[in-house]
Amino acid sequence: MGDPNNLVFPGLGLLAGAILLGIGFLKRYKAGRLAGYKRTATGHLRPGERQLISGPAAGLASFTAPVSKKPCIFYLEQTERLEVSHGRKGGAHSRWVKSGLDAVGGFKVDDGSGGVLVFPSASSPDFSRPEYGDDTTGLLETAGDVRKTEQVLLEGDNVTVIGTPVTLSVVLAAVRGGSQLNIPSDLMGALVKLEQEGGANTPCFFGHGAETVSDLAYEAYKADVSDSARLFLQAGGMLAILSAAALLYALRSSGGGAAPNLDF
Repeated sequence: MGDPNNLVFPGLGLLAGAILLGIGFLKRYKAGRLAGYKRTATGHLRPGERQLISGPAAGLASFTAPVSKKPCIFYLEQTERLEVSHGRKGGAHSRWVKSGLDAVGGFKVDDGSGGVLVFPSASSPDFSRPEYGDDTTGLLETAGDVRKTEQVLLEGDNVTVIGTPVTLSVVLAAVRGGSQLNIPSDLMGALVKLEQEGGANTPCFFGHGAETVSDLAYEAYKADVSDSARLFLQAGGMLAILSAAALLYALRSSGGGAAPNLDF
């Protein structure tokens, strides 16, 4: 009889393939929804309706991102902390655990028809660009060590935004009422000035109303999501087929039957 342990790796491979396929189908569904949106001109937004806009991003104020040290108009920073656990036999196991995710800043998007303001929440960004890292733990890692990664938007970057707009007056009322929206002081001053100068009704994608913010122009974003879906489906399908074949072979072998002839 074959070793039952031979079933473990094919089984894990089959599970991994199923997970990749699941991600692929979710991405394909997302790509289909994205393709179904009719792009709305930034100067012709309809309040209270879910819409998609795209265009270059411009900052009302510039500030420096703490990890990359780049002047930017928005950044998303993730903080991880090292946790160490000790087993009964004295062994130690360490893992990095996410302890914070902060979205900082906001920007204006104008496709030439008029401007709209965007203030993403920490769950809004769907960025394709690489992260900047700030791992200062050194060679010897100890419990409580912290590392940070960061993604930034720069002046003039093309973006695509999906969400439901409100007005600037609603945003500022929420901020004054204790909203956790993280707006640098220079940007906050620019927004207050805009409100005082008659811009209270400026449309804004704010917090969870900014459902998705991509760092790609609309057509590029659609292509990126579609390509990602195809890659996950191909990889998941191939891994699932190979793992299923290996699992079937291992089951027949462990059952004492004759191994199938795999010669072609």
